[in-house]
Amino acid sequence: MHSRLSQADFGQIDKSTKGILESFPLQFLNYLKENLEQNIFSFIGGAEPFTLDLKLVTDSEPITSALTSYARRGESIIHKIIKEPFLRLYAPPTIYKEIEKNIVDLSEELTIDKDTLAKHWRQDILPHLTVCEVTDPEALSAAEALGIRHLSDVPFVALHFQLGTHGIVTKDRHITEHSTVRTWKIGGIVGLTTIFKKGVFSFFLF
Repeated sequence: MHSRLSQADFGQIDKSTKGILESFPLQFLNYLKENLEQNIFSFIGGAEPFTLDLKLVTDSEPITSALTSYARRGESIIHKIIKEPFLRLYAPPTIYKEIEKNIVDLSEELTIDKDTLAKHWRQDILPHLTVCEVTDPEALSAAEALGIRHLSDVPFVALHFQLGTHGIVTKDRHITEHSTVRTWKIGGIVGLTTIFKKGVFSFFLF
């Protein structure tokens, strides 16, 4: 007689698997990811390049929120996921001025030490962020054609079009209101990177 796994059993398995994955060093997960990308076509055939990445453009708001959270509580979701080998974050050069301005404003508004915020930005986040110029005139024109209210948002949308990323991490309604631009919240990123990790782990396990 065979016993069937209940929904609670599957929940416990999922929880246990997640615990195992979180105990792995990031270097090991990166090793598994790279090996899967290199060898996947020996299993399924074909010769197309394959990368297991979530590529996103981020605006300044998620980073500013992360800096505030980290300065207050010593942690933030962005700090936890930004080193994930499955995540690639991009931003246009305008991110520098926006974050620097936000750091000054936060420091004055919340009485958080400006140097502490700046240190977290430079040392913990910036090294994991790829800053790219918008060089494609068609991508820039497409972003401008959307009629985005704030001109400061245009480079982020244009970079998304230029790189063909999976979307933009933002809460800015002047971007989210455009159905042609896919947007993400932090929770969605956490969920998908977890799925990526489980997929790589399962591939090598089974």
